[in-house]
Amino acid sequence: MNWKYLWSFLWLLGLQVAYPQGLDVTIVLEKSSYLVGEEIWMDIIWQNNSPDTLSTANFAWNEDLYIIDSEGKRHLRTGMFVDLRGLWVPDLPPGATVVHTLECAVNMGDTNPNYRLSHLPASSYQIYIKGELTKGYQYPDWFKKIPYKSNTINLVINEPVGDERIVWGLLNQAEDYIFAQKNKPEADKLYETIISTYPNSAYIERTWQKYASLFKYSGSIEQREQSAVRLKEFIDRFPDSMGVSRRVIHLYMHSRVSPEQKLQLMNEISTAHPGTRAAAAAKRRLDELQAKASRDKK
Repeated sequence: MNWKYLWSFLWLLGLQVAYPQGLDVTIVLEKSSYLVGEEIWMDIIWQNNSPDTLSTANFAWNEDLYIIDSEGKRHLRTGMFVDLRGLWVPDLPPGATVVHTLECAVNMGDTNPNYRLSHLPASSYQIYIKGELTKGYQYPDWFKKIPYKSNTINLVINEPVGDERIVWGLLNQAEDYIFAQKNKPEADKLYETIISTYPNSAYIERTWQKYASLFKYSGSIEQREQSAVRLKEFIDRFPDSMGVSRRVIHLYMHSRVSPEQKLQLMNEISTAHPGTRAAAAAKRRLDELQAKASRDKK
């Protein structure tokens, strides 16, 4: 047997199996250039052109995301994607197109104030996702792997200058108040300063996220209620940003939002911002509430 030809055949077979034509995966960023510490959200568009139902349930937020800098170093996200309920649609029936949104460069600090700011350093990057989907949840489908790889996006992250450098400094100063000095009220004042003085800053959404979540886990009921009010205002100010679906989920699941308030808030968001990402996310929550009400009646 000619081993050279055998290995060539196996290599070609591997190419045929590796990235099937029936599954297209595309990633999209809001822009191609960001500042250090700015939120970077990414849409993942899954399009199943195969005759099989595929499952994205085993998509690994950290392991399957590749962020490669100009020196070839891979940067890993430093936290799991939290509060997934309602954001992740695991099944991909034949012909289906599903969009998932991932915050791809910052850890849980954007939703949990007990984590420090994290960021990618200034550099040029290539970003893509690569992994395997399965044909279902149960044996033996769980072991039927479908490899995939998305398109590659070129991304540049720059150091902030001018007013943006001031804002980035204020954000880091607020972190120092929270973690080193245990003084959240002073951090709160800095967030309010950024929001009022630099409303057009590239960091404004990240500031609002920290501002809205600062007292989310407070022992004070009043402060937790204030957190929910801020989160609703955050959604109203940026109803079509990539990260808004996740914020709608946080409001929906907030500890100080009653079932009656959930219905009212989701209706308010969908009515006030038609055609936006916020309205779509609120509509999904309303559908969930209606489905639960129907089940409860049975």
